Amino acid sequence: MGRDNAAVAKELRVSVRSVQRWRRDWEDRGTQGLRSRGPVSRPKLNDALFAVLEKDLDRGPAAHGRPDPVAGNSGNCTEFVVNFMRPGG
Repeated sequence: MGRDNAAVAKELRVSVRSVQRWRRDWEDRGTQGLRSRGPVSRPKLNDALFAVLEKDLDRGPAAHGRPDPVAGNSGNCTEFVVNFMRPGG
């Protein structure tokens, strides 16, 4: 079987349970068992809301009170998206 599940999980930074699931799927269905089945949950934004968010993000940080964005700082984007998702945001 090769390396144990815990070692693989640690290297890939996933849960041991995920590795167990992958191994079981591979044993049951071969490489087809490892193909992605898509996201587990539905997207949180419908197409209309995603279009609004995309348009707002395209306006840039200055339009949202952030004239000096720090390169590599995803916190500003995260904060914007969280605020956008709030009712009335």
